[in-house]
Amino acid sequence: MPADRDSSFFAEARKRREQAQSAWSDIYKAATDDLKMCTGQQWSEQVLRMRQESNRPALTFNRLHTNVQLVANGVRQNAPAIKICPVSDGADEVSAKIQNGIIRFWNYQSQGDVARDTAVKYAAMCGIGFYRIRTDYCDDEGGFEQDCVVDRIDDPTTVHFDPFVRKFDFSDARWCFVESRMPWEDYKMEFPDADVQDWDAMREFKIPDWGDEKSVVVAEYWYVKSTQRKYVQLADG
Repeated sequence: MPADRDSSFFAEARKRREQAQSAWSDIYKAATDDLKMCTGQQWSEQVLRMRQESNRPALTFNRLHTNVQLVANGVRQNAPAIKICPVSDGADEVSAKIQNGIIRFWNYQSQGDVARDTAVKYAAMCGIGFYRIRTDYCDDEGGFEQDCVVDRIDDPTTVHFDPFVRKFDFSDARWCFVESRMPWEDYKMEFPDADVQDWDAMREFKIPDWGDEKSVVVAEYWYVKSTQRKYVQLADG
């Protein structure tokens, strides 16, 4: 990638990341407060400190866990699943049945139920939950065949979608970030050819919350690239 294209790419990525963080910050802050409430941290730090200083008890009777489990168990009993229906030209029942079997195998092999249960549980606790479907190599022996893998996302606040989405399922999103924090040792092992100075070398690309002395944030970045096409309708239709 040429230097000017590389600069514009990172500049746009940074701008979009900042837009997403700004747009989702209030929602994610409220979600974090809800998670604390569900895990039993139901006293504010100020009130808790005041009660401790005055030697007064600060009891917590967490009744939210039961309600969360009711929602999660209801989804487990009626688990959502992907089903392929043969509706297009050339499709048939046999091929659809085979593909449905492959999808069930992928789901079983990657423990997709755990990923969906985690997303549902987070959604019940804080209103936000995600899981993802990606591809991975079938084995470590150097083959090129890949399978679909259903992955859980154990922290929904690390997902930052395009804030200008309009559809309920976010299918019209133009871009998305999924971030994770890892120790520097693991980062250097997983990305041995990465130049960790790229972001700090140029002032305009420096992101204060990108990392610290112990760990670094790794962001996966997906975006939709639009192209214009011309369609021509001939006289015969």
